[in-house]
Amino acid sequence: MTTPSGWSEKTLNEIALVVRNGVFVSRPRETPPGSPILRISAVRPMQLNTVDVRYVHPSPPRVKEFEVSEGDLLFTRYSGTRDFVGACAVVPGKAAGLLHPDKLIRVVVDPRLAVPQIIAAYASSPDGRRWLESVMRTTAGQTGLAGGDLRRFPIPLPPLGEQARIVAAIEEAFSKLDAGEAGLRTVRQLLKRMREAVLSAGCRGELTEDWRRSASPIPVSQTLSTIETVTSAKGRDATTDVLRGRCALAVGKPTEGMTPAGWEWVPLATIARLESGHTPSRRHSEYWDDGIPWLSIKDARDRHGGCVSTTLQTVSPAGLANSSARILPAGTVSLSRTASVGYVVTMARPMATSQDFANWVCTHALLPQFLQMALMAEGEDIKRFGRGTTHTTIYYPELKALHICLPPVEEQERIVAEVERQISFISVCESAVDAGLAHSGVLRRSVLKAAFEGRLVSQEPSDGSVTALLEQVHADRARNEESAGGRRRKRGEAP
Repeated sequence: MTTPSGWSEKTLNEIALVVRNGVFVSRPRETPPGSPILRISAVRPMQLNTVDVRYVHPSPPRVKEFEVSEGDLLFTRYSGTRDFVGACAVVPGKAAGLLHPDKLIRVVVDPRLAVPQIIAAYASSPDGRRWLESVMRTTAGQTGLAGGDLRRFPIPLPPLGEQARIVAAIEEAFSKLDAGEAGLRTVRQLLKRMREAVLSAGCRGELTEDWRRSASPIPVSQTLSTIETVTSAKGRDATTDVLRGRCALAVGKPTEGMTPAGWEWVPLATIARLESGHTPSRRHSEYWDDGIPWLSIKDARDRHGGCVSTTLQTVSPAGLANSSARILPAGTVSLSRTASVGYVVTMARPMATSQDFANWVCTHALLPQFLQMALMAEGEDIKRFGRGTTHTTIYYPELKALHICLPPVEEQERIVAEVERQISFISVCESAVDAGLAHSGVLRRSVLKAAFEGRLVSQEPSDGSVTALLEQVHADRARNEESAGGRRRKRGEAP
């Protein structure tokens, strides 16, 4: 990159003091008492979260050495996420006095040479990120940036007057982009609520009210009479508790609440075979990586609400033979029931799953798509069927007691078609929102790129030259150091 006229490329060490890392705290407190300390995740590109802090108790020795001041820069030194390493933010006045942890590097800028915001902006620019990433090192899953490398960080430095104009122009542009992104995020939340409302309306029979007035579908009871006995997973008996869900699901058979005409509360285990999963031993490499798809929580999270045809891991026939895992048929509906409760997917092909899932193989009385929608319509409330405060788990007594408010098959088909039609439109809108947010990110990078190519603001003759200013500041520093050395020698100290 060509340095604009009047600018000078200088290392961070020439224009600022790269201070020692922060204080190491193994287990900071969530609440007072103690000295407030910034979280490692507080620093994001050009942003500092000053609200979500932790507390050090008792306060560390020489606590003042670790306090940040207004105008300081903080760089992320280590992170498990590479994109956040080297992120830089300016400390605002309201954060002055907070401690900084050891995985953040504090930098004190010489105000005669630079405004802190110009350095934070360059660290976030395409060229700045490219250089920082070139000196990062990854060890044991953690990516790091050494203080010695940060001192060598080359920064194209405009004159002070131009720096101020550049910062003002960046802040104005980013303010407009912030407002646009806030609007898009609001739309995204509205679309999320619309998706939830469509699922709820479908599973409560609201989308097929008009159809029911004139239709004569095969009654649910007649369909149920044609089903052979379903044998589900063994283990503890079903609970006798009753807990009504939001829409079409409940633990036990509800005795209250309206049911759409022609629908019936049916034990889910009588119309869908309940299956568990298992994880083959990790100590046997021959049990893995041999082509049989094996559903994990990550697979379900990535495909929540959809169909899964491929999985991140596969198992071998030997892995199945030596574990309780089994191959389930295409069309099986899987619900994550431990830790990350609530992910729902349908198998597009035969596969096995981990023990983290409850799996249902549907009979002809229940469409897999309708069961998936019923599970998704519960949303976060599905955790009410489970137990545990820190990590919720839905256990098999509750799973075996699940009831579903079952429409006739013909009505299920109409509900599935209408829900899919409406959600397809919502998905198109969500894609447009995501594209808008992604484009905003591109615009931010373009603004920063233009700023450090000298194209964002005009240059003024009165700005002068950075080189002359640097020479003056460095001469002042040398005189001060020489004067300090002379004073030390008068006291008999070594020069």
